[in-house]
Amino acid sequence: MSGGRIMSEDANLPRHIGFIVDGNRRWAKQHGLPTYEGHLAGYNALKDVALEVLHRGVKYASAYVFSTENWKRSEEEVRHLMKLLLNILKADLPIFIENEVRLRVVGSREGLSDQLIKAIDEAEEKTADLKSGELVLCLNYGGHLEIADAVKKIVQSGVSAEEITP
Repeated sequence: MSGGRIMSEDANLPRHIGFIVDGNRRWAKQHGLPTYEGHLAGYNALKDVALEVLHRGVKYASAYVFSTENWKRSEEEVRHLMKLLLNILKADLPIFIENEVRLRVVGSREGLSDQLIKAIDEAEEKTADLKSGELVLCLNYGGHLEIADAVKKIVQSGVSAEEITP
């Protein structure tokens, strides 16, 4: 990892840290770069920080990398983001394996290419038994979708309204 240590040796660590990836487009614009370069720089920063906190003993790091709202962006930007995700899963898989980091991708697979789904499945399969920590990528994920999916599952399971409690 470049840039030195991020955390002190004696930090009191949480079990789970969540990251909301935001500002990559603004960063790229401020640096006179195309949006895609901002997303790549953001991913590289996320990777460095996630690997560091997992190395330090945090068990889970989750990152919201593509929300359901991101589909509203330009077709070109969405295409670049999907290409970036595919490239990351293929090119950086050995880094996660070397660091004993399990990869999981949560969210809807609807709208994702077969090629990206295959890369997700392969990354999850190849890292399934790794124990150093877990990086959870929230992809095509949104709170409203999560609630709607949960309600659908409840309805399909035949649970009555009386059986549902807080």
